[in-house]
Amino acid sequence: GMPDYLMPKAGDDQSTLRLKKFMYMMDSMTDKELDGKVDFSDRADPRTVSRIRRIAAGSGTHPKEVEMLLQTHKQLGTMV
Repeated sequence: GMPDYLMPKAGDDQSTLRLKKFMYMMDSMTDKELDGKVDFSDRADPRTVSRIRRIAAGSGTHPKEVEMLLQTHKQLGTMV
C-alpha cells in the first residue's frame, strides 16, 4: 500500500494538502516522466534540474517538493 505519511486521515489537513500537491506536480509532468521513461537520478545533469524546475513552476511548488515526490515514486516502484 501507500506509505502512512501519504494517506490522509480524518481531519488530517496536512496529509490532504501533501497529496493534492503531489497530484498538481504529476499534472505538470509529461507522459514519459509519469511512465518512468525519464531518468531523474542524475541531479547534476542540467536537463534533470530543468525538468524539476519546470514541474515545480507548473505545479506552484518548490523543487525540493518535486524531489520528494520523485523519491516517493521510486520507493513505491520498488514495492510493486
